[in-house]
Amino acid sequence: MLSTGGLLWPLLAILCGLVVAAAVIYAAVYDAIPQPFCGFRLPTVPGLKEEHFYWGAFAVAACLSAVTLLSCVFAFSSGFGGNAFNWAASEVSMLLDGVKTSMQDVEGVQKAAAAVHSDLDDLYQTCPPSIEQMLGSSVTRVKTDIMKASEESGLTVKALQAFPALLQRGADELSALSAWLPILAALSLTAVLLCYCAVGLELLVSQNLTVQKRLSIKLSPGALRLVLPVSIAVAAVVLCTAAAAELSTAGTVTNFCRGGPDSKVLELASETAGKTSSAYGLAEYYLTGKPDNPATAHLSLAQAAVSACISWLDEYRTALATTCPQWKAQEAYSDLQNLEENLNASGAVLQPSGLYPHYQTATHVAACVGGSSGLASLALEQVLLGAVLLPFLGLSTSWVLSFLSRGGVYQKLAQGKADASSDDEASKHEDLNSLYYVVYAFSAVIFAVGTWMYVVPQPGILRPVIGTLLFATGIFLMMNSDLIVTYFRLHEQVEKFKSNNDSYQKNVDKTAQEVRTLQTAAKGFEEIDRKFGSDIDRAMKEVRMMETAARSKMGMSIGRMVQLYMDVDQDKKISDKELDEAVNTLADIFGAMIKGLRAERLPKMIDAIRGHKIFRTTGSISLDSFAKAFEITLFVPEVKQISQSVKGVIDDAESRAAAKAARRGQSP
Repeated sequence: MLSTGGLLWPLLAILCGLVVAAAVIYAAVYDAIPQPFCGFRLPTVPGLKEEHFYWGAFAVAACLSAVTLLSCVFAFSSGFGGNAFNWAASEVSMLLDGVKTSMQDVEGVQKAAAAVHSDLDDLYQTCPPSIEQMLGSSVTRVKTDIMKASEESGLTVKALQAFPALLQRGADELSALSAWLPILAALSLTAVLLCYCAVGLELLVSQNLTVQKRLSIKLSPGALRLVLPVSIAVAAVVLCTAAAAELSTAGTVTNFCRGGPDSKVLELASETAGKTSSAYGLAEYYLTGKPDNPATAHLSLAQAAVSACISWLDEYRTALATTCPQWKAQEAYSDLQNLEENLNASGAVLQPSGLYPHYQTATHVAACVGGSSGLASLALEQVLLGAVLLPFLGLSTSWVLSFLSRGGVYQKLAQGKADASSDDEASKHEDLNSLYYVVYAFSAVIFAVGTWMYVVPQPGILRPVIGTLLFATGIFLMMNSDLIVTYFRLHEQVEKFKSNNDSYQKNVDKTAQEVRTLQTAAKGFEEIDRKFGSDIDRAMKEVRMMETAARSKMGMSIGRMVQLYMDVDQDKKISDKELDEAVNTLADIFGAMIKGLRAERLPKMIDAIRGHKIFRTTGSISLDSFAKAFEITLFVPEVKQISQSVKGVIDDAESRAAAKAARRGQSP
């Protein structure tokens, strides 16, 4: 199916990720999240409460996504998945190492043959003439066999010379196919872990006021609400994009392996080395069995020559050791045996039974099975995780948060204080059980996955090691679940304790301020009691008298100041030109004593003076009128009363001035 789909399946995977991401963002932005359990009525089961269904859906989503994530991680590291091409490359590298070792052994045969030939040259010089008569021309024949073995070894090396380069290129190309897989694995794992962190953050914010306050400083409620949907959308796009890349690679490998990969390998060897090269001849021999292998042919001749030498020396070794002990016949015999062992080892490696299993594992098993169906299975798991399970996890999380916002967890704490103690105990007991369920479910998943990885073997040491660690982790979690639950509950209580301490500190500060205010008032009442003998009426009368006296003195002072400093031309009037300067001077003097004098009171006074008919007619007012107007401005209780009071003061002052002038027989 992959081979016939071309780019269809990768494009569908990418499109699926984009559609899911868009749907998740749309549902979050426009508040289109499906109702809990899609509106279906929850069944009534004895012993089960409503919260069990919400937490059960969340636990199912979390466990399924966790198991699928672990399966993806294992598939990435498995030889039948993301690690298939590395496995294939390692098999080709083993094949390459075997060929190189054989070449080194054969090259060593040439040096050893030269040493044996030199020993045979020394035979007649070291031994008596009777040895030459005994051996006759057999020594010459043995020397010829040794030289032939050396020559055939050289031809074997020459025939193999181009083959390692061809194998090295194949290993490099296989490694290149898997170079991008670790990047995709890291991105996918990071995206999914961010989703889990976002889920944990949502649950923590909904139940922890301290965290909620800290995050609200940096993030708006709308942005905080989009953290989980955006994380799920990004994870869906990343996982589906990685799946598309894996499906594309799997399709390419499937096309390569369709009908058997041997013919395609020969085509690549022909393109790389040429059909006339010895490397192509060796590849054709190992894959098809014909034509003959020149390397093994030359190696067989070398083996035959060395065997003949060993047979000759084995025939005369005892006689030579007796008649000519100074010639080391046993050492020569050992050298020839080493030559034969090296040639036999090289021959065994270069035989099809020695090389083809590595090739078959690399191409037929690792690349064609693990790199096609294994990668396709991994891609489907990633699409399932990104397009189905993570959105389901986000949906179940939103249902749980909606349930919690309705008081689903702490609803018993909202009852009266009379039964608060018993309800609190029941709430704690239920919370403890819920946490135990979550811990045991997670522990069981880890334990099951670890057991499966350990029992079902895969190539390499990584899978058994990870399986053993997960197995031990699952056992530890199940045996220490009470410790884990206690830690989380203790953490919650510590956060509540910190929040209560903060509230208590605020109340203490507020109470301290109120106490200081009361102490100040107490000192005032003590002073009143000391001076007036606890007679409030007398005290108020004295205060009013003091206020009247102070106001009278203030009025006299203002009148003298206006007469001395404000009447510049000494005409006993304040003109329009003198008005602003007089007001600014008095504001500088009394501004520190009267709140809002310059900003609120004096503008009202100036408007009232300039709006009065006398000021509009004559362009000035008398000093007495201005002094009384400023006095009223200082002492009137309300700012809004200033305009009317100033007009009344000016009218009274002008009336008195007119009456006084009339008594003198003058016009005002």
